[in-house]
Amino acid sequence: MLSLSTRRRSLQLSLSAISLVFSHHPTHACRYINPELAEAAKERGNDAFRAQDWKTAINEYEDAIKRDPKNPAYHNNLAATLSKIMDFQVGLSFGRHMDMKPR
Repeated sequence: MLSLSTRRRSLQLSLSAISLVFSHHPTHACRYINPELAEAAKERGNDAFRAQDWKTAINEYEDAIKRDPKNPAYHNNLAATLSKIMDFQVGLSFGRHMDMKPR
């Protein structure tokens, strides 16, 4: 299993790669960015969070972020889950999205 700092770095690289690809090929964004799939992943993450299955919750929230990176709720949910496993530094870095305006 990867450490959380490795997972965080991997997620940051994934989001950077997605942004780079989308900036050069806007049609690819339509294929990957999908708010409906993001919402479904968030709901699965919420279920896992309520069951205190932190690993699954983190994976689902990360998937939601990849599918809809501009939705601040997904970043906040991930930050809350990371704080539950006492990874406060990573949680704070994702919590910065709380300043984003809700859609």
